[in-house]
Amino acid sequence: MVTQNIDGLHQAAGSKNVWELHGSTLRNYCTRCGKFYPVSFIEEAGKTGDGIPRCTDCGGVVKPDVVLYEEGLDEATLEGAVKAIRAADVLIVGGTSLAVYPAAGLLRYFKGDTLLPINQYFFAGSGCSILKFHLRILPDNNIPNRKPFI
Repeated sequence: MVTQNIDGLHQAAGSKNVWELHGSTLRNYCTRCGKFYPVSFIEEAGKTGDGIPRCTDCGGVVKPDVVLYEEGLDEATLEGAVKAIRAADVLIVGGTSLAVYPAAGLLRYFKGDTLLPINQYFFAGSGCSILKFHLRILPDNNIPNRKPFI
């Protein structure tokens, strides 16, 4: 599993091998000494003082382990993602336009036979067989005021 999500949702759903390209808000570290902290530390820090979480060892600022705008991706994570994509026979790509780089460029490492995009919009340029589905999910009669998803 290669994801740009930062919320840990894939692990919560049971995925074991997850390459988080943009990191995770569930991991937090001191920008000075590198000590890691759980989310609960950040939540508690927000309730006291100036609200800025500070390292208990060196006083440095503790920030989420996420890639912010204009920061580079973690090299080991990127290499792991490339290796996983190269090894795949089938690649399922969901919920992305593949318009934002460098993540969009990872598709070029896929050497399998079948690319299965699950997305609201079509994306081209893969050079692979593409299975295209048009699904209409009808409303559940047991949920009031639910509208169909098309």
